Amino acid sequence: MVNREATPLLLGIFIPLLLVGLIALRMYGFDAFFLLAQIDVLYYIVLFPIVLGLVIALLNRSKKNF
Repeated sequence: MVNREATPLLLGIFIPLLLVGLIALRMYGFDAFFLLAQIDVLYYIVLFPIVLGLVIALLNRSKKNF
């Protein structure tokens, strides 16, 4: 389990690394945004509630349900 102090630190480290990685991939000819734009909108509509449910489940996993 990750404590509350480590979560902002992990986000502060991984978000810039992800953005730098996307920029590096684009500089070397791999355009991830172009590939994401080619995916049909219906898939995004279907996957959004699933991903949102997983995020909420991960955020609520440490709370006790009575």
